[in-house]
Amino acid sequence: AQISGRKMQEEKMIFYDVKGEFISKQFQPGDLIFSPFDARCLRWSLMNEIEIPPDLDVIAKSLYINPGNTNNDYFYDTAADIFRTGIVYLRREGRTKNRDILNFFSGSMEEIKAAFMTLPLEERGALKHIDKKDANSSATVISVLQGRLEFLRAMVELDGDFSFRKYIRGNRGKRQPKLFILNIDQYEKVFKPIMTLAIDVMIREALSLPDSATRRIWFIIDELGTLFKLDSLIKLERV
Repeated sequence: AQISGRKMQEEKMIFYDVKGEFISKQFQPGDLIFSPFDARCLRWSLMNEIEIPPDLDVIAKSLYINPGNTNNDYFYDTAADIFRTGIVYLRREGRTKNRDILNFFSGSMEEIKAAFMTLPLEERGALKHIDKKDANSSATVISVLQGRLEFLRAMVELDGDFSFRKYIRGNRGKRQPKLFILNIDQYEKVFKPIMTLAIDVMIREALSLPDSATRRIWFIIDELGTLFKLDSLIKLERV
């Protein structure tokens, strides 16, 4: 409430909420909500956060962060590599909807391998993971790969133009609607990857903005433990 009453020229507020308390107290008409089970949910597509090729690596790493309960990064790094290559393939094919991503990575390893074989040689690096003969290792990688994309099942009808990155850098010089990102406790594990991704890409975008004495961006994060580890948050705290 104190932030809302300020007179800064450009101010943004991002709320990460697991119980809906911030929405019940601070939501006003025109504010934005990202919650797949809320009728007011923003229309968003995962591909919207990818603007240039390096974004592929950032998004892949953000989705496949090691949860911290294992010292073996291999499965998460491998899943990220396969995911990145799959997105390259889908973008070349013009298949950019949430359903396209979900369906592609729900396919068999042979189907994914066949798709990767159509890419230029320099984009086929992930094939080395698919060609491995270690069935147990491959099964674990696929489990990690598909598990982090479960949230897309609730997003297949929610494609739209919203971008978390564009929200951060948009409407310079103006006060923007508040953005509420709601992760209901009952579904927290399913949506943990996308909630982490949303916060991560917004923090990274905020850190890339030029300094401004007339801009304030507020991240109000409740229940930080419901997100995966965010290296970007450490960088934000140092600013």
